[in-house]
Amino acid sequence: MKQRWRRGLLLVCTLLACAAWAASPGRQLGAGHGQTLSSGAAHAESGWRRGLSNGGARRYLYAAFNDGSLHVYDIDDGHREIHAFRTVGGVTDVRGVCASAATGTFYLAHQTTHAGYVLAVDLYRNTVLWHRQYQPNVDRLSCTPDGLKLYIPCNEFFTDACVIVADAATGDEVTRIHVSPRPHDSVNSLSGDRVYIETKSSAYIAVIATGTDTILTQIGPFAGIAGPYTINGNQTALVQSDRGR
Repeated sequence: MKQRWRRGLLLVCTLLACAAWAASPGRQLGAGHGQTLSSGAAHAESGWRRGLSNGGARRYLYAAFNDGSLHVYDIDDGHREIHAFRTVGGVTDVRGVCASAATGTFYLAHQTTHAGYVLAVDLYRNTVLWHRQYQPNVDRLSCTPDGLKLYIPCNEFFTDACVIVADAATGDEVTRIHVSPRPHDSVNSLSGDRVYIETKSSAYIAVIATGTDTILTQIGPFAGIAGPYTINGNQTALVQSDRGR
């Protein structure tokens, strides 16, 4: 069941689905530099741009597929697909996505048998900014809202106890934070000062200060592995899902 689910739509990123970003003065999405897919979504691009140029505040949903393509849906129009484009070849297992509204950059983490990769996509131009390899692998990454840092778990299937901190502008590795083995989920706070890390070997979630990249505390214990989860806006509650993965 898990493998069949992965063949379809894998991960959805809603961070950039915000009206303020979509209506930013002087900015247009989908400038036509990427490889547009020959789907029914391609012809809708002109209508999408018209909505922006008329000053209409729109909300969009961004989805990453396992062929490396990104698809855009209009939340305010029945989640209609309005655009799609390819990024790089060789993507077969997307592990996570995140985005920065401040920079308009979308990050996609995908794994292979020998390494993990993260690619950065400029959503204003539909172009890949960089594509970097990380060892031993990658998982459900997150990024600070200001678009300066990425936090990349080293993958739930590896016993390495690390979270890779990378420069979001270049992909350069800055440091590694040691957590419990098999790190999997990474969630940044809306304020950008904390990142929360769940692993497949612990009943605790590590809380990291993004200013110093050090572990402040641990939340838990939970009744088993803590994820899937998210953090509320003012960081007073951690919300767990009762659904397995």
